[in-house]
Amino acid sequence: MADPNLKQHPNFESAAFHEICEAIMVTLNIDLNQAVEWLITAWDNNHQCRIDEWNVQHQAEAEEMQCQENERREAENATRRQAAEGPRTITENILINRPSQYTTNKLMSCNYIKLWYFSPKGCSNAARNSQSNANDTFGLSSSNDILTLRLVASVKASQNACTDHNLTIGEFLQARATFLHHIKMVPWLEKHINALTMFFWNLESHPQQTTTNGDAIILTYTSCVHQQWHDELKANNGNIFDISIINNTLMNSITFGVNVAAQKKLACRSVRPPPPPLN
Repeated sequence: MADPNLKQHPNFESAAFHEICEAIMVTLNIDLNQAVEWLITAWDNNHQCRIDEWNVQHQAEAEEMQCQENERREAENATRRQAAEGPRTITENILINRPSQYTTNKLMSCNYIKLWYFSPKGCSNAARNSQSNANDTFGLSSSNDILTLRLVASVKASQNACTDHNLTIGEFLQARATFLHHIKMVPWLEKHINALTMFFWNLESHPQQTTTNGDAIILTYTSCVHQQWHDELKANNGNIFDISIINNTLMNSITFGVNVAAQKKLACRSVRPPPPPLN
């Protein structure tokens, strides 16, 4: 919008306004001079309204520009303060172990993966392998009848991996924490993450954990149920069970089997012949 303050009223006495003046003279019963004065007054009134509107708009634009300038300066000052203060945060108190590429690929596809891969031993094994020349070796993998060329390290299981029920309870707890951390880094549904979190929590607080052979019982239950849940999740049949709910009937069955195996092992030790006497 142009500044109306720079405009002046036209020459209403010119030939261009003769017809308008004549119409006003007839309508208002006035002479030519009065008609010209009437037009000038009308134009001035309209012109003043436009000046007032322009002043309001100009003031608003000026205030907006000033506000933006203030925000810009404040942002610059904040940046300078942050640069002067340095970083406001530090690293986490506990660094989570990093599993192998093979393990990450399994998680990405929601496949079952042994908890050993998330244990300190499993992550250390992954770190060692990542430094070896085998990391540069490629191999073929098949998925849905499609062959894909991938790094061997990303598709090959570790020869050192052990089943969940062969972990120590300490290794299990550490692996569980790392596992729960990394499943949040892949595109898993929130409900599945929550279900697994509650699954491990309910196992760790289950009454069987404090009984004789409690660690072996809990680890065996974990090994069986965790893999079955992943198999059903992978099948995507819509009937996946709630893994967070502990099946106490199954737990009792596993308890019986573990205790029987422990008793047999103890019996075998007790019937061993004594060592020969020393001469």
